[in-house]
Amino acid sequence: EGPVRIYGVFEGAIETASTLIIGRAAKVVASIVAHEGGVAGTVVGNITALDRVEIYEGGKVYGDVDAASLRIDDGGIFSGQSTMRNGDLDDFLLENRERLDSPGADGPSN
Repeated sequence: EGPVRIYGVFEGAIETASTLIIGRAAKVVASIVAHEGGVAGTVVGNITALDRVEIYEGGKVYGDVDAASLRIDDGGIFSGQSTMRNGDLDDFLLENRERLDSPGADGPSN
């Protein structure tokens, strides 16, 4: 239930309703679910966070990230796909999506 900090080697699955911190020397091979997370070490596996994921300088994530926001500091490495969750689509996006999905649409013209 409380914050989780990993400073060593861990393999398996991690799930917390709080914050997860992966320390600089940590090596983690796991699927991760947390409220938010910070990575200064190495993670191999997917990360799902309700709030944000931060990859600090020297941090490495090899896997997909699904979060409300993703921040990568200079010197951080991210290899995977990211999905950013947002409840509602902007009206502009909805209008243009409908236009682009219609037959014969070539996209916006200049």
